[in-house]
Amino acid sequence: MEINKLTQKEVHEFFTYDEKTGKLYWKPVHSWKNRHIINSNNSNKEAGTIAGERKKYLQVRLKNKKYYVHKIIWLYYYGYYSENQIDHINKNSFDNRIENLREVSQQCNSRNSKISCNNKSTINGVSWDKTHCTWKIYIGLNGKNCHLGSTKDLYEAACLRLASEQCLGWSGCDSNSSAYQFVKKYICKKT
Repeated sequence: MEINKLTQKEVHEFFTYDEKTGKLYWKPVHSWKNRHIINSNNSNKEAGTIAGERKKYLQVRLKNKKYYVHKIIWLYYYGYYSENQIDHINKNSFDNRIENLREVSQQCNSRNSKISCNNKSTINGVSWDKTHCTWKIYIGLNGKNCHLGSTKDLYEAACLRLASEQCLGWSGCDSNSSAYQFVKKYICKKT
């Protein structure tokens, strides 16, 4: 999607950014030589429309190219266009406050996925098995779901899932791991 990379200077010419709300706004623009002319009706309006098949992110069209708003904000704030992915830490893809954005690898970004509303454990990779009345633990490895075991204790299941994530080198994504968050809360309650 983002073929033609922008510079921070260009982004500052086209937009203003409100750090408190995470919103990007069009600046009043008349015209630039060899650049897309922004319709004056957009001036001072929030930039971005929900687009794409999954309707998961805000996008803007600039210089006849589409850009994700969170990528524009990263460039606006940090001064470089990230070759990596920009992850929404709280999993809300419309919350573009700079403290909610972090530069991560594709693997780390995919691990920061929302927990299914059907998941009773609140931990990715841990599900309830009605037949055996146990928590089943899984982890994705090389595109396959690997079964790690079963236990009647949810805390033990969370620990097994977390240990597996760390063994696979997912430690850079710990703070967003649902297993990590579960174990952290459990330990804090006990102390």
